[in-house]
Amino acid sequence: MAKRAKAGLDDLLEHPPENPAFDIKGAPAITKGELAVRSVPIDSVTPDPANARLHKDKDLTATGGSLKRFRQQTPIVVDKNGIIRKGNGTWLAAKAAGWKKIAVTVTELEGSEATAYAIADNRTAELSSWDYEALGLQVGALQQENFDIDVLGFDPDDLLNILGASDFGGNVEAGDIEDFKNRKGSFSPTMHFTQVQKEILKQAIGWWRENNEDAPTKDGACLAAICLEFLSDRGVEIDPADLGVEDGDEGDDEGDDDDDEGGEDE
Repeated sequence: MAKRAKAGLDDLLEHPPENPAFDIKGAPAITKGELAVRSVPIDSVTPDPANARLHKDKDLTATGGSLKRFRQQTPIVVDKNGIIRKGNGTWLAAKAAGWKKIAVTVTELEGSEATAYAIADNRTAELSSWDYEALGLQVGALQQENFDIDVLGFDPDDLLNILGASDFGGNVEAGDIEDFKNRKGSFSPTMHFTQVQKEILKQAIGWWRENNEDAPTKDGACLAAICLEFLSDRGVEIDPADLGVEDGDEGDDEGDDDDDEGGEDE
């Protein structure tokens, strides 16, 4: 599947489809109305005090890295009072980077309409999902070109999983994996399971708990114990002290809630 997808991607890149309807030189510039883009002093606009979207330091670091590498490619959206309705994280990252000006577009929406737009914009951005095989092919191709893939916004462990979803998984050197493990607090692998795979894991964890009085309370730690015994029975011994985490650090068991439907990966 990965080889077929890569072949299709290579063909698309080599022979891109023509789109005669798109002519950037002949297209009229939009200079009026809410889509007009203006460069304004960064302190002349204000973050939305009622913004329901949280921006952690890690998120702002990723956004800041993107701004540094690619510059601002889309304007933030503000209302007529200069309140940011879309792009609060971009503004915070740009402010932290010392920017003096920022590109904005002014919306005519007000009141509840502006509030609803801000919520809808954040929510709709969450609804799409990744095609991990296609993503792995693209990230792997960037890596082969010596592109700094750290600016893509993914954690190092996520990049390992993404690359592993395609033929480029074999390009990750063992030394790189050890380096990621040594970054304590940042290595928390993300895995993707179908509904059937989840049910199998739940039954395995349930059986383990029923037959081991000292079984861990968290699902992730319990699954790790099952894997350790599986490997030990086959002569593979793993010392937890070599894994780059503190003893008893079980993590936060992400994705335990079975709240998605269908057979697609999360």
